[in-house]
Amino acid sequence: MAVGASLPLRSMKWTLLLLLLIVAATELGIMLVLPAIVPADNAVLMAWADVGLLGVLSIGCIWLLVLRPLRRVKEATAENHRRSEDVLARQISLTAIPTEIVTAAANIPCMTQMLQICSEVILNRLDAVLTRIWLFDDATEELELKASAGLYTCCDDQYGRVALGSASKIAVIARTQRALLTNDLHGDAAPENKEWVQEAGLTSFAGYPIVLDEHLIGVLAICSREPLSPVVVNHMATVADLMASWITRRRAVEQLRESRANLEEAVTARTADLERVTAAEH
Repeated sequence: MAVGASLPLRSMKWTLLLLLLIVAATELGIMLVLPAIVPADNAVLMAWADVGLLGVLSIGCIWLLVLRPLRRVKEATAENHRRSEDVLARQISLTAIPTEIVTAAANIPCMTQMLQICSEVILNRLDAVLTRIWLFDDATEELELKASAGLYTCCDDQYGRVALGSASKIAVIARTQRALLTNDLHGDAAPENKEWVQEAGLTSFAGYPIVLDEHLIGVLAICSREPLSPVVVNHMATVADLMASWITRRRAVEQLRESRANLEEAVTARTADLERVTAAEH
């Protein structure tokens, strides 16, 4: 539609430009040739000169007042259309995150592997630089890094375990159970992290508490080289809530599986003891 709609405007533009050149050439010929063969006070010469000048001015006015504004409107419309397509593509990409996470959760029994896949899905869908997931350990009151995708994939670095009472952004998010967002990460970073932020070219940070019924489960953090829009920020809060429900259910399943394994082991041991006692009595 955009290409087809531009053809009449382009044709009109070149037609008017051609007319402008023809009229200008005619006017120039009139001004140079006719004075040599027609007396200067001839009314015909003056009339032709006036007509030619009027034609040039008219076409020039049409170009300035009609075609140039139309061209600018067309360019602005194309830019708005491109931006609308980008926004739509981003929204589609965002809505696909929960589906991918749920699908992966159904096929992978190990929670650590699932969290790693979650971090990779978020990283790719947001075109981020770094995505990390910490889980809270009630016994030690520390946040343990379980998944990391992007710039760093190792989970045993200086942020592998974060004390709940520390001053780091991750600890603050966990304590307050409130999201922490910035599109000026270099300005908001701690002094010891400013050099690293600048070297990595990071611009934005979004951290979300993973909470279910006010019970702290963990923290999700995202770093990007591009500003994070409000649409992304709000949608990722929903993703964090989804992760909280999934992690809680998966923990319950793992605890049930562990309890069943312990019970089966105890039954097997008790059965063996009874068989030994029975054999000894006979």
